[in-house]
Amino acid sequence: MSAKKEGSGVKLDWFTFTENNTSHYDIERSINGISFEKIGEVQAIGNSNKRTDYGFTDLLPGKKLNYYRLKQVDLDGGFVYSEIRVIKPGDEKQFKVYPSITPGSLYIEGITELVKIKLFNSSGQLVKTTSANNSPGTLYISNMAAGAYWLVIEKNGELLFTQKIIKQ
Repeated sequence: MSAKKEGSGVKLDWFTFTENNTSHYDIERSINGISFEKIGEVQAIGNSNKRTDYGFTDLLPGKKLNYYRLKQVDLDGGFVYSEIRVIKPGDEKQFKVYPSITPGSLYIEGITELVKIKLFNSSGQLVKTTSANNSPGTLYISNMAAGAYWLVIEKNGELLFTQKIIKQ
């Protein structure tokens, strides 16, 4: 699936080469990369052995980051999710995140004002929170299990940045 800004909306395009008993595609959006909501549905061709092109336009995307994924639903109710695509508005605050030489810490570049930094586990539970107002900032992570996490940076409750972090 591809996602690109188109006017004030976001255009999603995807294709299949083969479909077997496919019912439809749910289009899902998230503003935090964790909790998704269905924003549309596109009927599938059902059964096919040739290229089929699909598209959907989100006319009301969020003002900050928008995460999109497809949920391919089969006639028997089974489903599979696509990879997630992220659209970043041009005026979004840019941060860079690196592992630090200090064990259990992340180095965050681009912090120029007071922000709140949060870390969520893959279940959406908050596992760490801190504030930073310098450039660069450092988030220290200790006693964390291996797995996937989401780093979220906010200012006054407004989402500025998210990034998936894999801890090994």
